[in-house]
Amino acid sequence: MSGTGLDQKQVKKAVKALLSHVEKKREMQDVKGLFDDEGEVINVQIAVKKIPEQPPAKPVRVMLPHSLFPSNGEICLIVPDPQRAFKDKVDKEKLTQVTKVIGVSKLRTKFKQYEQKRALCSSFDLFLADDRVMPMLPHMIGKVFFEKKKQPLTIKGGRPKLRPQVESAMRTSPFYIAKGACSMLRAGSTRLSKEENVENIVAAVQQAVAALPKQWKNIQTVCIKTADSVALPVFSSLPDDDVAIAAGIKMTAQ
Repeated sequence: MSGTGLDQKQVKKAVKALLSHVEKKREMQDVKGLFDDEGEVINVQIAVKKIPEQPPAKPVRVMLPHSLFPSNGEICLIVPDPQRAFKDKVDKEKLTQVTKVIGVSKLRTKFKQYEQKRALCSSFDLFLADDRVMPMLPHMIGKVFFEKKKQPLTIKGGRPKLRPQVESAMRTSPFYIAKGACSMLRAGSTRLSKEENVENIVAAVQQAVAALPKQWKNIQTVCIKTADSVALPVFSSLPDDDVAIAAGIKMTAQ
């Protein structure tokens, strides 16, 4: 393998092994209905050789071919005052996923305390914010949103249509470049097919690596995993060599 990208065959092997592992785990635990509808998230773990000196605070917006947004997911939209104009636009465009529209004045007065902010953060799957209010949000939403990596994604509410931006956000996976050697982003789900997961993982890794200093030359390993599985390597390079080598796929016993 060259040091310029992923070997799709290797990705397919890893995805097949991971999906098989999750299915066997369900059978062993006799879990029925708990994850059947929305599935478990498949994360991509990227380790670099040299840690970035000053990683950006804002996430890189990684676009996925296949959305990970839950079928019953809910979106909160934070907007300038008056919020009524945005509620009317949401209703007119029939954006059923946007179940809450909050103006900045209401956000400021009704969500002052940490517990209130934490409750708001846990109540929605995705937060979007008009670009005109984004500069004032870090203080208003508090650290809990940053801890949970649920900072609002930016949209331009002044544009005639919200739908294209909302649908784009639903296919976005924010990539937060870590201060350490290892960064992670969501790229797949066990509810997607093997082929869809492979397409998502390849697209996500390409975009994430492009955002890192020195790109593929600085990549040590790329692995995929669920929350409780072992990490399966799909790319590995020699620590002090730019020549990449294919990593073996092996699932160890839990």
